[in-house]
Amino acid sequence: MAGHLFYQGLAAMIFLAQARVFSSRRGARILLALATTACAAKVAVYAALGFQLQGIENELVSAADLVAGYPVYLAVFAVLAASALALAWCTAIKCERRQSPALLAVASILAFVAIFLMRFTFYMSHLTVGLGV
Repeated sequence: MAGHLFYQGLAAMIFLAQARVFSSRRGARILLALATTACAAKVAVYAALGFQLQGIENELVSAADLVAGYPVYLAVFAVLAASALALAWCTAIKCERRQSPALLAVASILAFVAIFLMRFTFYMSHLTVGLGV
């Protein structure tokens, strides 16, 4: 659930900020605050998953061996997501006449790269399901 709040909250805030739906920027800041909270929860969930990777195994290989760089992937996810949130916050705080759609585009790209990275590690760790069959 935290992941959906982060992904959808950040995407919704970025799209609404680009469309300039909220003239006072209050609504965009509320969505962004939810996305920031969800991002912190998502990092905690991914860290807990990282500790459990050692127990996921079959007779051939363990998931921890398949995703050997999981702590690095998690750190990169946290940096990319924090960068996306920081850019989005900067855009939400600025006055409307000084906003740059380029910053919102970069925030979107950083968020999607972070999402893709962790989805990639998720699928790498679940390749063990088919090996024992």
